[in-house]
Amino acid sequence: MSGGWRAELDGYTRALAGAFIFGIPLVSAQQGPFQDPIGETELSYVVSLAIAFVALVLFDQLGAADPVHEMVTETIMLGFPATIGGAASRALI
Repeated sequence: MSGGWRAELDGYTRALAGAFIFGIPLVSAQQGPFQDPIGETELSYVVSLAIAFVALVLFDQLGAADPVHEMVTETIMLGFPATIGGAASRALI
């Protein structure tokens, strides 16, 4: 048995490792408003804070008579752990 397939496999492995290490794209990168890290982060913060606000309203923790600063404070306090969890999961992926 010849070792030609091993050399070919070694070449593919080195090319793939180089692509991951040096950031050479293997497929064409998609372009869009949320494809960059800043846009993606801003979108995830807005979504998590909106969900936190809706949850507070649905569970009667916030009402129309509450002061605005209280609404903002409670929404941020509930949404902050969600944004940290989202950032950690994006970092792992």
